[in-house]
Amino acid sequence: MGHNSIAGLIIVTVNPYTTVAEMRQGAYDGIQEEGGTSLKLNGVLKPFGQNGLAGNYQGTINWEQVKAYSIGLVSPVGGSGISCMIATTPSMFENVHISTLETLASSFKFFKPEMPDVVKEWDDWFKTPGGCRLKYMSSSSSSSYGYTASTSQATIDLCPNGQFSFNSSSEITMSIDAGSAYNNSNDAGVGLWKLTFDGTNPVLVLNFNDGRAWEYVLTYVDQKTYLDDTRYFVLFNEEGPECY
Repeated sequence: MGHNSIAGLIIVTVNPYTTVAEMRQGAYDGIQEEGGTSLKLNGVLKPFGQNGLAGNYQGTINWEQVKAYSIGLVSPVGGSGISCMIATTPSMFENVHISTLETLASSFKFFKPEMPDVVKEWDDWFKTPGGCRLKYMSSSSSSSYGYTASTSQATIDLCPNGQFSFNSSSEITMSIDAGSAYNNSNDAGVGLWKLTFDGTNPVLVLNFNDGRAWEYVLTYVDQKTYLDDTRYFVLFNEEGPECY
């Protein structure tokens, strides 16, 4: 982004910070990018509004020496924040650069996006009193060149309070003239779940307490529920989840 009368450039990007403390640490880390961009904080950070930080930077952009002023904002409604920076050569940097960026940063407004009706319908369905269980089951066997059998299953228990538990297991058995083999694997975890929208379909997001994050695109075709094109059964009541 350029300006008709003020020398330099303005860069506006989203940032991943969810707290001002996280953003403060990111500011101290500076900016390092390929192509000759290296910027370090010059001086101290100052608060900007209730959810922002501002500071001066110096270094290079595209290998050219610059002086910059940056403002970072954390979204008060969740999701990504916004970072903006104005930069020019050190000899041309003036107070007008600071005031210009502060005017721009003050104009940003954060809104919690309204989810489409289709997402709300899935959310209401999954939050049926008592919650719901999403269950996948698969089995196969073959007698060609001996005997091979495999089974796998996975359950995702979605509770109305936003918590979930996940369990999966798989077994493979092989028996041939030379002998036999058996393999078993399991996985489990708990965390928080939510629904988002990818612009076309609802998306189930599982944020595990151990840091993992999984996403499944949800579709409903011929009265069947699919997570990433894999069919899952949706179970309630006695066959439903264990929610406390």
